[in-house]
Amino acid sequence: GPALLFLGLWAAFPRRTPLIRLTIGDASLRFHRRAGDEQISLDTLSQITKVRPLSAKFDRLTFVTAADEVVFDVANLHHEASDIINLISIRLEERGRYLREGVTDVMGAPNGVWEVISGNPFEKPD
Repeated sequence: GPALLFLGLWAAFPRRTPLIRLTIGDASLRFHRRAGDEQISLDTLSQITKVRPLSAKFDRLTFVTAADEVVFDVANLHHEASDIINLISIRLEERGRYLREGVTDVMGAPNGVWEVISGNPFEKPD
């Protein structure tokens, strides 16, 4: 009896290793995939978009550079998408750049799109 209950709970909540891993370094973001590693330099990063698809449990981050964009599903990670964005923002501030989230036209609500801006994040805009 108890063994079947345990087996049922174990099957209901499977533990899978993630298919992709993200490493945030001082100069780049590295995506470790089974097919091979992919790297984005923080100097080329121009935008980060955070969305949650309707049928998904986890957020999806899209990293946009001048050359291409990388889509990263935040599933089975120890950090949430907002934590990842904060860690990237800290790395960018060390390089004289920062992230600023855009707002919608309707009452200025955050839209989930962070633009990379050059300069000091604590200066007053003119």
